[in-house]
Amino acid sequence: MATTVAKNAWSTRNILVVSVVLSLVIGAAAGFAAASIGREPLPPPQHRNVYLFTTVLGFNETQAGIDFGTDIPHDYFAPDRITVNKGDSVTLKYYNTEDAPENHTFTMSYSTYNFNKILQFHDVQTFNFTADLPGVFPYICTLHQPTMTGYLVVLEA
Repeated sequence: MATTVAKNAWSTRNILVVSVVLSLVIGAAAGFAAASIGREPLPPPQHRNVYLFTTVLGFNETQAGIDFGTDIPHDYFAPDRITVNKGDSVTLKYYNTEDAPENHTFTMSYSTYNFNKILQFHDVQTFNFTADLPGVFPYICTLHQPTMTGYLVVLEA
């Protein structure tokens, strides 16, 4: 009489592979749930007035140019980051607040908008746009690089 030995259908290797795959699936689901539970929805689109100013850093740009071997302007934007929500309509008022006659530009390409305007000494310019594309977009003064750079941050719902 012949005896047959039953083989275990689940080898150690198979159990290990299934355990790893199952852990990955459960971990991904838990991470997604944790990220979704604590997130509040963005408010409905609104109109935002943003005020942007030229500002001067407190250093001697002539000495900095000597030290670094290149011209380093002492101008920058205040604020250097503007955060809005997708769908917001934005009115940006840019003030050239220099103490001495000096021009600046506001240059930004965002969505279908391309701004490139020179502001004369003590000039104020207004820029209007709708934040329809989420992401991070630089705005610069082409006359004072690399220090005069800021970022428009558009948050997605």
